[in-house]
Amino acid sequence: MANENMAAPAAEHAEQNAERREFQTLTIKFAKGLVGEPFMSKGGKELVEITIPNSDPADKRPWQTFVLASRDVHEDKFGKGMWAKIPAEGHTTVQRQTRSNPEAEGPAAWTSEKTVVSNADLKKMVEFYKERPRESVKEKLEQKKEESSKEAKPPAAKTKTKSSKSKAPER
Repeated sequence: MANENMAAPAAEHAEQNAERREFQTLTIKFAKGLVGEPFMSKGGKELVEITIPNSDPADKRPWQTFVLASRDVHEDKFGKGMWAKIPAEGHTTVQRQTRSNPEAEGPAAWTSEKTVVSNADLKKMVEFYKERPRESVKEKLEQKKEESSKEAKPPAAKTKTKSSKSKAPER
């Protein structure tokens, strides 16, 4: 009877551990050029800084950055991109370097503007390029053809060129 009582709490403990291990993850995909050089944290962990480009082309502020463990960042099978898995329910600190004295003369003083975002929002920020409207190359080509036909350039005058095989006149 004592063994049955001991087995019940152990089974409950195993079920709790299994529930803890199962958590949702998000896969973030980004370009290889957005990954910085690995560095060591104060605690001795190897980390890598990942930059987030500004989604608005008119935004000229410095890009935002966040840090992940370098063991969590992987190269894709084609060798052109990178990916990382992060917990879906977690939060990540994103920072942007801002100039604290933008109008002042002299040496620039920079401060770090830190914000905490959910990992779902982080994925949207990093993968913003997937949401922009895509234009077909064929549509662009047709538009350029129309523009060029409207301009109606005059035909270029042909110029005579000397051929290297011309014969000298006979005498």
